[in-house]
Amino acid sequence: MPVSDRGVLWVAGVAARWVAVLVVVAAVLGLAGGDCLAADRDGLTKFSSRFYTIYSGLSKAETKIYATHMDLVFAEYKRRFRSFRTRNARPMPLYLFRTREDYVTFMAKQGIDATASGGMFFIRESAEGLATWTEGFSRSYVFSVLQHEGFHQFAHAYIGHHLPRWANEGLAVYFEQGVIAGNQMKLGMTDGDRVRPVQNALDENKAIDFDELLDMDGFEWNDNMQTNPYVGHLQYDQSWSIAHFLIHGEGGKYRKAFEKYLILVNKGRTSSKAFGDAFGTERTDGFRERWEEFARAMRPDPFTTAVGRMKFLARGLRRLQEREMDTPRDIGQLRESLREIEFRIVQESSGDKYELTSMDDETFEYERSNGSVGEFLLLEAAGGGQPPRLTAPGLKPVPTATWTRTADGELLVDMVYR
Repeated sequence: MPVSDRGVLWVAGVAARWVAVLVVVAAVLGLAGGDCLAADRDGLTKFSSRFYTIYSGLSKAETKIYATHMDLVFAEYKRRFRSFRTRNARPMPLYLFRTREDYVTFMAKQGIDATASGGMFFIRESAEGLATWTEGFSRSYVFSVLQHEGFHQFAHAYIGHHLPRWANEGLAVYFEQGVIAGNQMKLGMTDGDRVRPVQNALDENKAIDFDELLDMDGFEWNDNMQTNPYVGHLQYDQSWSIAHFLIHGEGGKYRKAFEKYLILVNKGRTSSKAFGDAFGTERTDGFRERWEEFARAMRPDPFTTAVGRMKFLARGLRRLQEREMDTPRDIGQLRESLREIEFRIVQESSGDKYELTSMDDETFEYERSNGSVGEFLLLEAAGGGQPPRLTAPGLKPVPTATWTRTADGELLVDMVYR
């Protein structure tokens, strides 16, 4: 995925990964100019929200959901990076396609082969913008794609063209993991799928050299993705880990220096020179050691852990329905049914394999925000033919696993937060 410049593509990490702050913003969504403006954008309808010009193949109601969500996310980008000012205050272009075929076809017209991507921020002479499609994906997944890719778009407009690849991708992953409940965006989670690979790499002496990562350009980054999948994945995880450390490590001690670093690279300094000037050291040895200590001590946060277990249990509920077994009425019955079929899933992240199993009692439990432990709660299905929903009272925000269906009738688990 080449780094951006005029006529060159900037592809983001969500697609490339092989595929808590109060914000008050109102998305004002309507037809731009009164009538549907579709002819110049491949049959897409043009809408306007507070921060985006949206070219959409979705209905107005569906488009409004994504517009409202991304306006909240964009407001958070701006709040977090308020020291930076855009060179162009016009709304950001956002392309929402219904199908993958429509997305790939449109991107091909821009001279971009998007067949291996799930969404991207792109720049071409003919058009530029943030683009993805929705069919076959849960809404929460599309949100995460847009949050990741949307940061690349924001960074290009506000932070500048010279943002080092590690910082661009690390921060994009940081925002990708955020969730919105009402008008609040929760950030700073520590997903085990990111934490474990970094810790394993450190333990096995396979971590990417710190200075090498700081200076890595887009061409080397992309070459790693194509030729060395392990390093390709680890680039994202390790970059996120460093960014997380700079934001949250030692009580936020490094935030101001991190911002100064971004300002300096925006002014044209090399990544290494900017890092030394911002953090007051020509050598990164001591800093690297503090990051490694931080990374080794990181633990998956209770919220993200609970959401991961809910997704696993939801997949179990779908499996029970596929086998036409009795629908569980509570978490105890769900436990019995899943153990009867020995339900388990082996997942892999950055070469790290781990198993989720219904035989583990912790799979059915979660840690509440007050530190106490509770069991997940089954709720009755929201619609006919759907499995029960799952929720976790006592978490902030409260996550609920719900269900949607694809155009082909396939059940998808979706996460909503309140």
